[in-house]
Amino acid sequence: MEQTEKLFRGELRIIQNSTSPRFSLDSVLLASFAEQTAEGPICDLGCGTGIITLLLAYKYPNSRVFGVEIMAEPAELAARSVQLNGLVNRITIINGDLRQLNSEQLPKMALVAANPPYYLKAAGRPSPDPLRSAARTECNGTFRDFLLCAQKLLAQEGRFCFCLPLERKEEVLELVTSTNMHILRTRLVRTSAGNEPYLMLMETGFAKVKQVMDLPDLVVFTPENRYNPEIENIFYGKEK
Repeated sequence: MEQTEKLFRGELRIIQNSTSPRFSLDSVLLASFAEQTAEGPICDLGCGTGIITLLLAYKYPNSRVFGVEIMAEPAELAARSVQLNGLVNRITIINGDLRQLNSEQLPKMALVAANPPYYLKAAGRPSPDPLRSAARTECNGTFRDFLLCAQKLLAQEGRFCFCLPLERKEEVLELVTSTNMHILRTRLVRTSAGNEPYLMLMETGFAKVKQVMDLPDLVVFTPENRYNPEIENIFYGKEK
């Protein structure tokens, strides 16, 4: 069953299907965190049904945006959402494997974003649903694959922004270092002020900085179990 979700008080719409994984708050937080430090094209790796792709196109209205998704069903939904929002002249959805992506056929990117699968292929019991399994576990590409693809796509001054569970921090730092990229900016996310962080948002690039910018932790819920004002603004946009 299909339904259309509204973002930014209806200014942006995305088609969701009960048979495909729905977008998560983490994706919305990543799109807010990802910053374009130089003008140029943007790419969303493993775009699913296109939530980050659409949000970045909305955020940067002068940029061309590409979404890459290996699974046919979510890629088709993403393409339809692009049409629904009248963005076919700015957004291209590529139904393909990022591990085999021909970077020479694409422009150099100013920004690459990814919300990759959170769990290693051998970790736990995979979902019997191939779409959910692909979204949650690294059965169609590891974080290293995402990182190497981003490295090929990025312009020299470009940035790669991603999110992963905090428990994978040491692995991520080692992999980033091995590709001769550097951590530039980070932010941790907590469900509430009293809980430990569960998610890390990271920005990497080719230029080394003297000090990594560690932003204050982002807290999702207030003690009253409502979205914090910053989350409200990220998710819904300011009222006009």
